[in-house]
Amino acid sequence: MTAARSPAAHSGGMHPYAPFHGGLVLAERLPGTAAYPVQLGDGRLVGYVRTETKLFTRNFHVVDPSQRIQLGYGSRYDTRGWGYRTVTARNELLVGLEMPVFRGPRGQSRVHLPGGRVLYTNHLGSLRTFELVDALGAVQGRLDGWAWHLYAPVLSIAQAAALAQSLKQAVQAQRRSTYS
Repeated sequence: MTAARSPAAHSGGMHPYAPFHGGLVLAERLPGTAAYPVQLGDGRLVGYVRTETKLFTRNFHVVDPSQRIQLGYGSRYDTRGWGYRTVTARNELLVGLEMPVFRGPRGQSRVHLPGGRVLYTNHLGSLRTFELVDALGAVQGRLDGWAWHLYAPVLSIAQAAALAQSLKQAVQAQRRSTYS
């Protein structure tokens, strides 16, 4: 994979690390692959999330539309699956997700961003619906069925895709532990 900050890492004039607002969808997995297309609300492809399973862990890559440039690499960092961290190709924090130990994604989770900024996710009943709020409780976006509606430019495309995938994997981990 080439460096994450390459100019070729953007599509349609949208830079993957620039603040973004609007609709962003993690579509269903492509048949026969581990790649989930990431599309703007108007259907334009802006990247992919590729998953991989290693032993007992599921990691993921956020890549550009060509699937040749890695924008982020995500993995869980604790054994319960309640903490996820996504880093750039330079090993810099892209986005981190820290969930309550006993509630997992059902509780209020902290979203760590570069520069020390923190946002929060609130679970809204369904394990596929979350609100993204700032420190004052103002709603900045909503994740509904793995589609983001960002009302304010608080995340980049790469961060939004990584955060959605982290929440998705946390929900799957919680379901697995519930039925084990």
